[in-house]
Amino acid sequence: KSELIIWVFDLWPESIKLFRKHKIYFDIFYRLLLTITNFLLARFHKILISSPKFRYADSLKSSKNVINLNSWEPQNKAFANNIIINKPKEIIISSVGNIGNAHDINLIKQFLIVADKLETKINFAGGGSKLSLIKEFVLNENINNVFFYNYISKYEAKDLIKNSHFSLIPFKKSEISDTIPYRFVTSLAFSTPLLSFNETYISKIIKKNQIGICFNNKSNKLSFEENLSLIEKFISDLYQLDLRMLSSNAADFFDKNYSYDSSYKRLTNIFN
Repeated sequence: KSELIIWVFDLWPESIKLFRKHKIYFDIFYRLLLTITNFLLARFHKILISSPKFRYADSLKSSKNVINLNSWEPQNKAFANNIIINKPKEIIISSVGNIGNAHDINLIKQFLIVADKLETKINFAGGGSKLSLIKEFVLNENINNVFFYNYISKYEAKDLIKNSHFSLIPFKKSEISDTIPYRFVTSLAFSTPLLSFNETYISKIIKKNQIGICFNNKSNKLSFEENLSLIEKFISDLYQLDLRMLSSNAADFFDKNYSYDSSYKRLTNIFN
């Protein structure tokens, strides 16, 4: 007779669309998985979702009593970013988390070419199925301003984020780009502005709340050289931004939405 509650962090079976190859067979397989998922979710009295956009996903749009519950960091106030004090001589951008099928690999490669030319430092910490492609590309192109840390501890990851001007979330526009990744929350917890790719849900949050900046990939409309030129202007403009304002907004957004205190209040309402 207990109340059953499930907390959804990632979309299933929507996420397998990233690996879609044969459309007819995939559609049959996908509908079968969707039926099973809907059947299982119907058994729960409450469904908690970590991203508001999940309400409209195939697996959840027919569900009842869906409640948004953000993930959180165990602190009530965002910590200060260590390096956003003075105007930077070198912008540091860090990607902390795995790089896989959900990410825009082609745009990352173009970004790295331009970042190296402009002496902008980029860090990658983590693994993922596509990180080897990035490493190979950096080696072949003789790019010097990109550094790889592989898998590091949570404390080392936090240290990397709080010593960066931007935290990179390089989603491509896809079925699962409505997910709010953990790196998003951790970056805000250290008042680090966010840098996202493409018109994703994360990008909309960033622009609406002025907690970072977004680059929309137009490579399907422009030539390779034209897109590199846009990226060069974008990175050059990073040096002119009011980083203190973005960092302050990031901290405020964290305090109101992802701090322990704000989440405790939501949890109290859910379980009482």
